[in-house]
Amino acid sequence: MFKNKLAEHHKKQGNAEFANRNYTRAISLYELSVSLNPSNATYHFNLAESYSKLEMWEEAKEHSARALQLDEKYIKAMILDGRCLVELGKGMATVDGIDEGIRRLMRALSLCSVQNKKDFEAAIIDFLRKARKIRWFKNHEAITLEGEALCARLIDLIKQQGSDDESEQIEIVKEKLLPKKPHFSDIPPYLLCKLTG
Repeated sequence: MFKNKLAEHHKKQGNAEFANRNYTRAISLYELSVSLNPSNATYHFNLAESYSKLEMWEEAKEHSARALQLDEKYIKAMILDGRCLVELGKGMATVDGIDEGIRRLMRALSLCSVQNKKDFEAAIIDFLRKARKIRWFKNHEAITLEGEALCARLIDLIKQQGSDDESEQIEIVKEKLLPKKPHFSDIPPYLLCKLTG
């Protein structure tokens, strides 16, 4: 009983530090709460949220996942877990992490309807739009790198042949195969933010 009261006391102090944007101090206090009561999903979520403010995504992911293990319908933890997956997915070679983050955010959105928590929907939709945009650009980057590698290989082959119109052939290859940077109009409309009037 004393441990739970002390854990709650540290959480309240952590909340005050978090409100003052002193995230490092909040983390220390939330860690004390977690150590005293590791089965409290809110303590893990608060710790994860503090880590996310410092862009410490792996630590945030660890504690948002733990909060979800303790309460699988904890919407705020699910949203944060999805955001962490997207952020961590930026550094991966594939879009698998981003896709998993999008699925987690979609699950949070559906839980909002079930739990009648409409106040989270706008934020989730915004995170989803950003995640899908990151995914689109990451895919475009992969296609660009693949095209550049193919172009370089073809140019090497042309140079090895040593024909008279070598430079003309190289220009054709560059023109036809080198991917262009995406133009604003190339981005799918559902990825663009909506301006209000």
